[in-house]
Amino acid sequence: MAMTGVRASGVMGFLFGLAFLSLLMLGCGDGGPGPTAWREEQSWTSTHFVYHARPDDPSVGPEVLEILERHASQIGAAQIGADLGAWAPLHYFKYRDLADLVAAGSPCGDRPCTLLFESGRKEIHTPSPIDQHELTHGYAFALGCAAPLFREGLAVSMSCDPGVEDLLDSGVSTPPWLGRSWRDLTSFDGPHPTSYLPAGLLTTAIIDRWGMPAFRAFYRQASCGASADQIAAAFAAQFGTSLDQAWTEVASAPRARACQLAWGCADASGSGALTLTNDPGAYRLAVPLPAAGAIAVASHQPSAAPPVIRACDAASALPPFHDFWPRYPVAFAPVVLLPGASNVVAALRNPAGTGDQPIVRVNLSLTPIDHAPASSACTQAPSIVVGDTSASLLLWPAATPAIVQLGSSLAAVTQTARIDQDGGAEASVEVCAACVDGALQDCTTNLRATDAFNAPWVRVGWAPAVARPLTLSIQWL
Repeated sequence: MAMTGVRASGVMGFLFGLAFLSLLMLGCGDGGPGPTAWREEQSWTSTHFVYHARPDDPSVGPEVLEILERHASQIGAAQIGADLGAWAPLHYFKYRDLADLVAAGSPCGDRPCTLLFESGRKEIHTPSPIDQHELTHGYAFALGCAAPLFREGLAVSMSCDPGVEDLLDSGVSTPPWLGRSWRDLTSFDGPHPTSYLPAGLLTTAIIDRWGMPAFRAFYRQASCGASADQIAAAFAAQFGTSLDQAWTEVASAPRARACQLAWGCADASGSGALTLTNDPGAYRLAVPLPAAGAIAVASHQPSAAPPVIRACDAASALPPFHDFWPRYPVAFAPVVLLPGASNVVAALRNPAGTGDQPIVRVNLSLTPIDHAPASSACTQAPSIVVGDTSASLLLWPAATPAIVQLGSSLAAVTQTARIDQDGGAEASVEVCAACVDGALQDCTTNLRATDAFNAPWVRVGWAPAVARPLTLSIQWL
């Protein structure tokens, strides 16, 4: 039986224990594995899915079908534009973990994959209960077989899996592929593939600039057997510019979205105690941040990573190689988030889990700030009180200064607060002792030499040449 397989998962690899060992395999001719049939399993069926799980796997139940159907409607149909009837039913084989997938002799070998058989049967094999990367491949079969760069790019763009933020933790500040041609982005195989992240970045930039219908038309023309020259010709015909120029603009852009997080950005707003998790019983990948800001406190199980701030539209894009979740002074101390007009979410960093721990969660306490920072009169500034002796403040760029009052409920009024910032000379940060008749009094910009009393007034001017958040680190001594 002939079989086409897209082996692509961003979550079983070497950064944060995430898997981004993915590859593309095209089976041809006769032979190859037949459709998968487990002798013992739990199985549930819906309109577009048949879900298979191990009989002793308590991590999933029939509720997973409702999430998959919503994902198919929202991402497969509405976002990608795939005809649901053209790819359904999709057989989803959920393994206990990556070791189980390997030991079972999965047709994927040692990583998740999506398969299309000559009969039209489609299968996903993964340890993740809801693998959005692989689901995207399943939907995209309805669009045809595109070149690996854009097939994988679409899956990464829709799922943020793998996430480019993990480059920071590998010690990479500027990935080497930024200096290469798009023609060199062919590494989707082997133990350490390098092309998933730039594929997602390029695809997201194309969709942000020209829209999904235009990308979909190009996707159908950039067939899986096309040469680089044929892909370039199809791109020029569709978009009226060269792919070389488009890639150069993406690679040199001061800020860009690395992925769309199409599902997470549509999550409902919330506050109080929240859980970001890929557990089907409480599935939530992201929470929108209120414009006025919020105080966030995150805690997580050892296998999960800290949350990440991601942009939900092109206008809110930030430099693509920064995770924007402060690690200093304490990794999970309160983080005061002041996004201003930016449309951003706090998101689960590894939505497909890890090889050893397919289900991950971050507990997030989100306390909205009652109103936005003041721009002139300090009497209109919000009073932000954190329940810890250290905190970080993340401030998005703004045309006017931001004034807030920062305090700790655990620090006495006689304790001092030491503040540092990472904006260098582009940031103007003043610490002031008092607010009198709407005007700040006794201010200093010498943060390193001066400690302020608890609940200091802070005035921040932050309009950098390249838009990025400013981090203030505060410690009450």
